[in-house]
Amino acid sequence: VDPGGRVLYTKWKLGTAGITWNEVGGGGNGLTDAAPAAAIIESASYLFLFIKGIGPNAQRLIVNQAALHPEGEDSWVGWQ
Repeated sequence: VDPGGRVLYTKWKLGTAGITWNEVGGGGNGLTDAAPAAAIIESASYLFLFIKGIGPNAQRLIVNQAALHPEGEDSWVGWQ
């Protein structure tokens, strides 16, 4: 999480350096002031990302998910 509350991620192949950091996409209000939690569903190659909201969403748990593509761009569905 950067100082502005945006959630960032990077990925890499085992044994190599990470690629650049990118903001988790998909739209919606994906801002937080706490560390995110993640769960990977390996059999389906999906990543679920959970954050605590801020401001009017401070009491909400917000989720985003992506189909993981090792060589391409991940497809985030958006914060909900």
